[in-house]
Amino acid sequence: MYENYARDAGKQRAWADGTAHRFQLERKWARIREWLRLEQVFPPESRILDLGVGNGTECPSLLESGFRPEALIALDLNELSVRSARARFRWLRALAGDGTKLPFRDEAFDVVYQSTMISSVLDASRRVAILEEAGRVLRPGGAFISYDMRYPNPWNKHTRPLRLSELRRIFTGWALRASSLTGIPQIIRPMSRVSLPLCRLIEAVPVFRSHLLAIARKPSQRQGR
Repeated sequence: MYENYARDAGKQRAWADGTAHRFQLERKWARIREWLRLEQVFPPESRILDLGVGNGTECPSLLESGFRPEALIALDLNELSVRSARARFRWLRALAGDGTKLPFRDEAFDVVYQSTMISSVLDASRRVAILEEAGRVLRPGGAFISYDMRYPNPWNKHTRPLRLSELRRIFTGWALRASSLTGIPQIIRPMSRVSLPLCRLIEAVPVFRSHLLAIARKPSQRQGR
């Protein structure tokens, strides 16, 4: 599927690092950083797993948010993506692996981050396994950060939204903060060439937000008793 994406000129143009992409990335990470502060998650002190790193596009945003390069581990199912991420960021510790069977011990990380990866997993049982594994490798009090589609994409049959109800079922008993985010890309892309303030107005209307940002906090040992 991803090899087909790479050969699709239309998708590559849409995903190019243009005004719309930068606008959406900046807005997304501004909200993540705000929530990290509110949740008292301290990136410089955190071991983080980037689950579904792809070619490493968001690694710079993680570092800009305060996460340390030596405390970041990246994993992706696609070996070619892992090689690409390593080539882009020589410092990155990245490996190919299956998210349903993470090759890490229990409670190995303070933060697990996934961005638009789970929506590419169509099988319900595999999605559950990935989320459960993310919970397993988090320490008590750790944070699972998820940014993913909340609407079906009529132009991409290989994706399925990640609903808030799905996160609640898996992370029962966890504190959960969630909000819609990001203007629908098919609207924002052409609009960004006209007016970024207008893009902000569009994004301010909840129905025009295409993604869901969530932070789920694993109960501390004291809370779990």
